[in-house]
Amino acid sequence: MKKILFTICLKLMFVNPLFAQSVVTDPGSYAHMADQLVQMKQQMNVLIETKEQLGKAQETLSDIKKATSVINSTLKQINLIERIVRNQQRVIIKVQDSHDYLAKSGQFKTKEMRMILGNFSQLMRRSEQSLSVANSLLKEGFFKMTDKDRIDVLMEMNKEVMSINSEIAHMDRTYRRVASMRLLNETFFE
Repeated sequence: MKKILFTICLKLMFVNPLFAQSVVTDPGSYAHMADQLVQMKQQMNVLIETKEQLGKAQETLSDIKKATSVINSTLKQINLIERIVRNQQRVIIKVQDSHDYLAKSGQFKTKEMRMILGNFSQLMRRSEQSLSVANSLLKEGFFKMTDKDRIDVLMEMNKEVMSINSEIAHMDRTYRRVASMRLLNETFFE
């Protein structure tokens, strides 16, 4: 009998091989994995919404950047126009002051005063031309030029008016020196 049992066991061993491990299923782990999948789907939806909101925010920031650039450019133009006007006012005040001083000094003859006033008038006309170009730029050519072109033109006009202002200051100093020298000559040599 032992022999028969032993033979049957041997046959069973070789006919139906036995494995050391068998598959174990845990329904709790499937439920946990399903919960994780649901959470991942919710997180993906949140990420998609966040991406869309960031895209809208980026578009808004881009629009704000463009608007800020336009505002900055406009402010630069206004600032340049204010400088041109201030420099023009300085030209007028300086010419008036010089004329008053030279006329009161009594050191220049009528013909010399006309020549001096002619020189000042010539510089004032150049200054007024710059102002009229700025005015026509604002009235007629404002929308025909780019902001950069307008700023460049206004900067050039400002430089021109500043140059005229310095020329007038130089002329004023020169004529005042001449008047002072003539006054000294009158005082000490006559």
